[in-house]
Amino acid sequence: EWLYLATDANPNDDPTLVDTVITLYDGAGTEQLAESDDQTPRLNTDSELFYRVPTTGSYCLRVREYNAWSGGVPQGSPLFTYDVVTTSLDFVTQALLNEDSDPTPTNDTQNTAQALTSSTSQGILNAVVAGLLAPGTDVDFYSFTPPTSAIWGNIDLMPSGPLGHGSTQGPGLIRIRTSNGQVVAELDYQLGSNRMAFPVVANTAYFIEVDRPNTTVLGNDFYLQKLRTEQTFNQAEVENNGTAGQANVAAPNPNGSTTSYFVSGAIPAADVDYWSFSATAGSQVTIACSAARAGSGLINFTVALRNPGDTMDLHNQVESATADLVSPAIAIPTTGTHYLRFSATGQQVGVVGNYYFCGVHVM
Repeated sequence: EWLYLATDANPNDDPTLVDTVITLYDGAGTEQLAESDDQTPRLNTDSELFYRVPTTGSYCLRVREYNAWSGGVPQGSPLFTYDVVTTSLDFVTQALLNEDSDPTPTNDTQNTAQALTSSTSQGILNAVVAGLLAPGTDVDFYSFTPPTSAIWGNIDLMPSGPLGHGSTQGPGLIRIRTSNGQVVAELDYQLGSNRMAFPVVANTAYFIEVDRPNTTVLGNDFYLQKLRTEQTFNQAEVENNGTAGQANVAAPNPNGSTTSYFVSGAIPAADVDYWSFSATAGSQVTIACSAARAGSGLINFTVALRNPGDTMDLHNQVESATADLVSPAIAIPTTGTHYLRFSATGQQVGVVGNYYFCGVHVM
């Protein structure tokens, strides 16, 4: 049985309402099994857990206010009310939900892939995949077809362990393949990234491959993934943009005192991408990027923040295999057009995806 546990307290992120945290325990209330502050991906402060029940019996659910849970000053108010939702996942009548069909019928190869059922609204496909990591060298394949106008795919991977959704061991490699077996994205879940993102072609079949990380069997080895497609994404690069003089101009997205720029592109062999944006002296810039940490095959994806005139780096950072590329706040000494220079040292063998995407925030 798969359980869905959630709070309904603050769907609109209202600061006057309660921010909940839920924790699942065994029947005695002594062993923590799973925990959630917010949903993955985060929509608001309500909590959400998907849990595969390994043993029939009683379980305990604890609801706490965020500050009481995190060690801050506990908050309270007559407005701090909540409802708790507890239900079994219904894989039969809910088209959005999919349960791993292994062993009957098998989904161990791309040729026997399990076709995902989904819910499509306003051109956006959504599907939830609940899978069991069977002993041995279990591999699960699922197929899906992005709807018309889809340009991007996202898979949010629920965190494992007692501080996540309770799996004793999440998956290993997760790959996105085309119908000819080509790998467009590959991510090792064990390195700590909880999101895959990749470009897609509408009305084209894709296959999700989920591998077991090792042959060690623990008590409750499962995974849960949320798939969705997008009709819009970050501003796409236009080649040629290999020098500051050819830089693509990033479109500003003002929000109060912060102006953000959201860009994306691809870096084939020996390519370099330049983007430009404006910043004033005394402001600060932060940069957050994803490439290999989202499944791209780029090796040592690097972002350099360049000064006006493109004569020096104000900041240079390489994406790590185990940590997202998020810069510290970078002080801007000179007003003018600044540049982002994106590069990589190579391409992972067997993975054709060479994409990246970034958000740049000027404050």
